[in-house]
Amino acid sequence: MSELSKKAIEAGIIPQQAVKLMQFWKSIPEDMPEHELQSLTEGALLKHLVEIETLLEKESVLPEMRETDLNLSRLYFENRKLCNIQVTRQLSFSVYGAYLEHRNAIVFAIVELRPEQLNVVAARGNVVSVDSVRYLLDDVEIRFLGERPEYIVCKVRRLEDADVPNV
Repeated sequence: MSELSKKAIEAGIIPQQAVKLMQFWKSIPEDMPEHELQSLTEGALLKHLVEIETLLEKESVLPEMRETDLNLSRLYFENRKLCNIQVTRQLSFSVYGAYLEHRNAIVFAIVELRPEQLNVVAARGNVVSVDSVRYLLDDVEIRFLGERPEYIVCKVRRLEDADVPNV
C-alpha cells in the first residue's frame, strides 16, 4: 500500500465502507485500524491534509494528460512536405512536417525524426520554412497514439521579412 493511501485512510477521508471493501479485496492490509473523520480534531485533520499534500508533491502522483488526435495522421500525410528548421545561424536541417493552416500549426511525426533531432526540432523559438514561408514555433505539444508519443504539434506564427533576418 502506498504512503498516500495510508495517509488518506488515517485522515478518515475515505469512507469506512470503502476501506472495508479495500480490505476484502486485499488492496490494503486487513489489520488497518479504523479511522473516522468525526473522531479527528481540526488540528489532527489539518496535519493529515498537509502530509497528503507533501506526499502528492513528492511522489508526483498526478497523471500526465495525454492527448490523442484521431484525424492527425490523415492530416499529416495529406499535407506532408520537406521543411527547413533553422535552430541557430549555424545549425539548420530538413525534416518532413505538415503545415495545417486551419489549426495554425506545424506537425512533425516522431518516427520520422532521428534521435538527435527530437529535442531540437520542435523547440520554441525555432524558425521553420515551408514552401518559402517562414513560421516561428510558439507552443509545442505531444500527441499520443495509445501509450506511444506519435506527433509533435507546434503552434506557429507566420513571420514577415521584417520580423527575423534571413539566416
